Amino acid sequence: MTVMTALTALTALTETSVNIGAVPVVFKAAGAWCFGWFHAASLPKRRVGVVLCRPMGYEANCTYRTYTQLAKNLSNAGFDVLRFDYHGTGDSAGKDTDPDRVQAWIDSTTSAANELKRLGNISHLALFGVRLGAMFAALAASRLGGVESLVLWAPCVTGRAFTRELRAIGSNTVKSNQPCDEAAPRDIEALGYIYTAQTLQDLDTLDCQRLDVPPAKRVMIIGRDDLPGEGPLPAKYNAMGIDTTYLMLPGYRAMMVEPHESTLEHATLRLITDWLAAVPPPQVVLLDDCQKESFSPVEAVVDKVREVCCSFGPEQSLFGILAEPIELSPQN
Repeated sequence: MTVMTALTALTALTETSVNIGAVPVVFKAAGAWCFGWFHAASLPKRRVGVVLCRPMGYEANCTYRTYTQLAKNLSNAGFDVLRFDYHGTGDSAGKDTDPDRVQAWIDSTTSAANELKRLGNISHLALFGVRLGAMFAALAASRLGGVESLVLWAPCVTGRAFTRELRAIGSNTVKSNQPCDEAAPRDIEALGYIYTAQTLQDLDTLDCQRLDVPPAKRVMIIGRDDLPGEGPLPAKYNAMGIDTTYLMLPGYRAMMVEPHESTLEHATLRLITDWLAAVPPPQVVLLDDCQKESFSPVEAVVDKVREVCCSFGPEQSLFGILAEPIELSPQN
């Protein structure tokens, strides 16, 4: 795991009440560990779990409040929910400059889906994502197969469009010790996050219009309220035989600002929750039938450091990660 960025930590402190009732979890993905929050369904419980796929980089900080509130709404509606950090992001193992980032991010998403099925003892899945998280949700859903529902909010339809934005924003080129070749792809820094040349090249190959398997039985695509335009994705998914809904809803503009200024559009979050709850018909689990997963203290070992999740403070409402060296350096 890595330490949360200062902005994410600041936002987390303001959202303490949303995390009450959520359980920190770690699960294996991309050859290491990913960190997440499991929000258990309120009873009566549906047999559908929802995986929340975050956007990438600075946008993940901007959308933190939206994701935590949506997770609370969904769990109150009877869904088991897992929100998580991709490998190399947030509190998960790895870093920006590790190789094969794109594959690791998609593997993290499929692993999160399988972990949610285990934690919630469920068989049906839905996925939600904003921007690049929406693309990862669509790609992972296509790989998993059998996904019930998919919600894509302002999805990046192609990775190439996203990398063009990164190059426009990221005026700083990351320096390296390798010989300079002006014709070769270069690493860039965009809004405090490094995207290596390999990561940019791999992102360029992604296209959630070109999927071998339909990603879900039903899809809701939500447009940006700051940049109107339906785009090609709804028509493409309709042509694939998917029950596709396109809506222009408020909330994107207010969400994608400085994290401490981000505001929630509760009406949009309620509509997303209601749409996911509409079908399939709710197959509920009553208290006597509910198999509760036992959770042990969460810890992971990364780079000779043991990191343990801790709750403390009034009513255990604060959260932190205690990092301890496994092997102390010899004294001089």
